[in-house]
Amino acid sequence: MIGTGPSTAQIAPQIQPIVKKLTLFQRSPTYIFPRRDTPIERWKIWLFTLFPPALLCYHLYLYYLKEKSRPNQYSGTPEQAMAAKVALAHLHRQVKDPVLIAKLTPNHEFGCKRPLVLDDYYPIFEKDNVELITDKPVRITEHSIISDPPSLLPKEVLDKEPDGAYDVPEIADDHKEKETEIDVLIWGTGFEMRDQGGNFQVYGIDGVNLHELWGETPEAYYGKVPCERTNVIGICVSQFPNLLIMFGPNAGAPWANLTTTFQTQAEYVAMQLRHLKRENSRRGKGPYAMMVEPGVQKRFNEWIQANMGPLAIISPNCSNYYTVHLTFVVC
Repeated sequence: MIGTGPSTAQIAPQIQPIVKKLTLFQRSPTYIFPRRDTPIERWKIWLFTLFPPALLCYHLYLYYLKEKSRPNQYSGTPEQAMAAKVALAHLHRQVKDPVLIAKLTPNHEFGCKRPLVLDDYYPIFEKDNVELITDKPVRITEHSIISDPPSLLPKEVLDKEPDGAYDVPEIADDHKEKETEIDVLIWGTGFEMRDQGGNFQVYGIDGVNLHELWGETPEAYYGKVPCERTNVIGICVSQFPNLLIMFGPNAGAPWANLTTTFQTQAEYVAMQLRHLKRENSRRGKGPYAMMVEPGVQKRFNEWIQANMGPLAIISPNCSNYYTVHLTFVVC
């Protein structure tokens, strides 16, 4: 399995008991918190069923806890240091082998990468049928993966990697190329966040292509879109009439509750659809469309950039983890 991020960390514990050998190739470790899952008490289920407003209040309480964790993502804050301390304590509780601890200890500040919340990931590394390899896979053959330790990698190769990649202690027998025989390869490297406009082709005014327009700096607009009779809050892109995006650029904040974000965006999109339907029905003179003005979108994104605060994800210590122009908005 290549990758040790969220995708792999959820799969590996499930397949470890049923495979003869599990080999994980790690580029860089991340911070992991204990999950602490517990069954929902029966009295809560009874209360939420008979009195739905209590469920809404509970939801808002959970949302408040997520929003309160925002300082965890700011460089140099006590909250960030405490978050890292809690995660490292979780690692030391679940792993006793000092070599494994060294390889699984993050070498970047908290917030550079997406933290995980798992109880069953660390324990698999001390199982007899699991091997953690911190070398870089360089070739895949018919029956194996060839990997090189950092000491054998050219500088230009390492320079292209994120900060902290393959930066783990090497032991004596690590200074050589290694061939690992495999039967099945699981590519657990997650998903691409930068190419948000390239999953399918979208064309706007005068044939402008969304993928080409965005490149690696996607921008959208969240706010009031001026209409003829009302103001409709929307998720729009200039030059693309009636394009309504769910979880597009700027939508994800590291501390945000995505369920709430998706719900809010769905309500906004529904508002726009109702407005479009109403206007098209009222006018009766051809299709009616809405689009955010370029200057409005530009000023909005400039405001976002100026008010992000000291986010760890854009700090110099994380500079190579994300090359995309990042903005975050909490709706």
